[in-house]
Amino acid sequence: MIARNITKRLATLLLITACASIASAQNAIGPLYSPYGGNEFTEGYTTDAEWFSPVDFDFDNRPIRKSSGYFFRYDKLSWAATGERTTIGDPNVVVLSEIIYRNAEIFPDGEPVPQYVINNGLQDVAPYTTFGWGNRYEFGHQNKGNGWMIGIIEGLDNAQENVYASGPQTSGFGSIHINFVTPPDYLRGFRDYFSNGDNSPGTVINGPGGPGSGTPDDLDGDLNEAVNVLVDAEDEPIAIITDFDDSSLFNVRFNFLRVRNTLETDAIEIMKTHQLDNRHKMQKRYGNFAEFAYGVRFLRMRDEFGFNGTSDLFKGLNTVGMVAVNQIVGPQIRGRWSTQRGRWNVDIDGRFVFGYNIQDFDQFGTWGEGMLTGEPNAPEVAQPTTFANGRREDDFSPLVEMRVESSYQITSSIALRLGYTAMFIDNISRASQLVQYRLPDWGIGEGGQQDIFLNGVNVGFDLVY
Repeated sequence: MIARNITKRLATLLLITACASIASAQNAIGPLYSPYGGNEFTEGYTTDAEWFSPVDFDFDNRPIRKSSGYFFRYDKLSWAATGERTTIGDPNVVVLSEIIYRNAEIFPDGEPVPQYVINNGLQDVAPYTTFGWGNRYEFGHQNKGNGWMIGIIEGLDNAQENVYASGPQTSGFGSIHINFVTPPDYLRGFRDYFSNGDNSPGTVINGPGGPGSGTPDDLDGDLNEAVNVLVDAEDEPIAIITDFDDSSLFNVRFNFLRVRNTLETDAIEIMKTHQLDNRHKMQKRYGNFAEFAYGVRFLRMRDEFGFNGTSDLFKGLNTVGMVAVNQIVGPQIRGRWSTQRGRWNVDIDGRFVFGYNIQDFDQFGTWGEGMLTGEPNAPEVAQPTTFANGRREDDFSPLVEMRVESSYQITSSIALRLGYTAMFIDNISRASQLVQYRLPDWGIGEGGQQDIFLNGVNVGFDLVY
């Protein structure tokens, strides 16, 4: 009971002291404010240790925004990153449709229906422009117009994923076509599509996924099976004869495909600032000031693109991933203009980085992991393949950033801020554009050929101590 009473009395005393302090600050006559900010008042009071103290006023009874001391700024970012829409497959490869029925040997009175050109089915897929969330922190110190500032951007993620098709079609053929650069006859094999007992052309039963007849189809109509075993008089095998005229080039089809892209952006900058301050002079436009800064900036963008899916040709799960890491570092210059009207403050801030870009590329995946080489409806020579490729390149990647922000002063040390940021970076590498669709070992294209535009809103607060 005694301890509880002591606690109540201490709490009451602290509350009365705090109220008295605030009331004293509110009842004080407008102080004479030093042009150097901070605690340097010629007379009146100082409230630098009280973040929630009322706003100070100048001779014209206008709010004074603190410009000296340590400061901290936080912004929640909602930014969009432009994408580099891509085609899944090589757009320069010409692929013709499979010949299900062979030519004049089967149709002596005429030619079959001509083949048509197979185009890549997914010609405009992710990455699209998408919004992501992140954080920006800035802290530093300002005194008599000079100071330093450290800025950090972290956790800015722009992610997207799309799924195309939902499984094999009723025909057994996949509906998503993808064209690849391949070695000669890499996609050649024997098919078992027909259901006739003699393996001659007949009804196509569920395509590559159907029962067929159990043996490869006789496509050339010579009544010889694709694989023949010769035996002697005692019925012992003496030779195996393969009828390669029954082989055919397959199209690469997928039953479903999941495409994903993730962009992660982080940055840090260190700046030396110089301020031309006109806020405390008793003349028109006293609330304007300009700031010049120089320093260094490092920005890292990790862009990952990949897809996985199942195919009626390459059995099992097929997956490929491509990672491009742009690491940009270089000197930065900055110019900023600000104006204050009452409790409102408006900033226009521009920055430019002479960026040296160290680019690291990594590619990895597994293709045809469940494929049985040489079986019907599969390539004769293709094998399951796991691959990992990598390379590094260097480039010059300039960066331009522009901010427009407005803040409202709540107390002498706290302000709320809302703004817009736009950032453009040239000569970078986007993962989706680096993939070379070349079987079986894939490949990495030339880097430094793309650009990116990041922009969006930010909302946060300022603290000055």
